[in-house]
Amino acid sequence: MLTINDVLEMSRIEAGQITLHQTCFNLYDLIKSVQELLTMKSSSKGLCLMVHQDPELPKYVEGDEGKLRQIIVNLVSNAIKFTEKGSVDVYLSLLSFSNQTRNVQLLIEVKDTGSTFTCTINMTLPTKIEQKHSQHSHQVIGIQKSQPTYRILVVEDVKDNRLLMEKMLESVQFDVKSATHGKEAIALWQTWQPDLIWMDMKMPILDGYEASRHIRKLEANQGHQ
Repeated sequence: MLTINDVLEMSRIEAGQITLHQTCFNLYDLIKSVQELLTMKSSSKGLCLMVHQDPELPKYVEGDEGKLRQIIVNLVSNAIKFTEKGSVDVYLSLLSFSNQTRNVQLLIEVKDTGSTFTCTINMTLPTKIEQKHSQHSHQVIGIQKSQPTYRILVVEDVKDNRLLMEKMLESVQFDVKSATHGKEAIALWQTWQPDLIWMDMKMPILDGYEASRHIRKLEANQGHQ
């Protein structure tokens, strides 16, 4: 299931805001979450995204989870972006393993209709797995019936990203409207009064920084009336 955290993570990756650090993590869960995140993006272009996972891949590894996610997302996103029809296939396999050092090398291959991109990643097997990694994560599946319907305005000029956000938010029963640039966002804010704005920063006509400042000024003026 696509989660809000996944979309936030993708946004941080695209903005270059990932903080990298070494952790023990569930590799299978990472692969699954990336697949779910990008399937919607590929489906919006009529493409089929297939992920092929080597059964010999270790379930838990120690390394830079953010960096690995960033690499897979960037490789697959680029393949989706430049593929007009057909499919994108992702292969993840175990390239090598050392019993002495516990080092493992992962091979990532992304194939579209015309090209293949490969990347190798070095990880290590953890000596022990913390309890938190064996527990199920909580996922947002909807708003409780007792809660009001929240209005969310998505402001994004890239169509695929905008549709991804709309579908994700609507799937958990948010009321969603969208705009393609800052001027549209300001007009919608004035007439619709959303509870939350998901604002892209780099857009044509009026960027997210200027639009946000303008909306803040309008809010301040309303508060003084």
